[in-house]
Amino acid sequence: VVYYRAGYTPNDYPSDAEWRARELVEKSRSFVCPSTATQLVGAKKMQEVLAREGVLEKFVSNREDAARMRATFAGLYALDESEAGQKIVAEALQHPERYVLKPQREGGGNNLYDSDLVQALQTMNAQQRAAYILMDRVRSPTHNS
Repeated sequence: VVYYRAGYTPNDYPSDAEWRARELVEKSRSFVCPSTATQLVGAKKMQEVLAREGVLEKFVSNREDAARMRATFAGLYALDESEAGQKIVAEALQHPERYVLKPQREGGGNNLYDSDLVQALQTMNAQQRAAYILMDRVRSPTHNS
């Protein structure tokens, strides 16, 4: 059994030796958790790409199933230099309470909110911003009990 507690970032593979070790494990008869496919689909950039219109439909042939899946997605936005990327950055700077800035890291400890989000967006260059995604902030309803 191989259980990955690391291997989620490019920094975890600084040389060919780490990539060869990962390949050896993946080709072995070991039970691997998560699998490469599961690990990739959990990557923020992969989620952002799958959320783009028409991409999910390439993998889910039934349009109704794809629509039901898409309805569960939070808004995910690329922070590239495109017009859409520039527009969402401006929106996030104006309304940071609506968004979460997420790096390609596992867990939520590296996410940026509110004034930290604003500071990061104002100080990052385009290349640094492209390593993040912006996500609609999920606010759970409160219930009195």
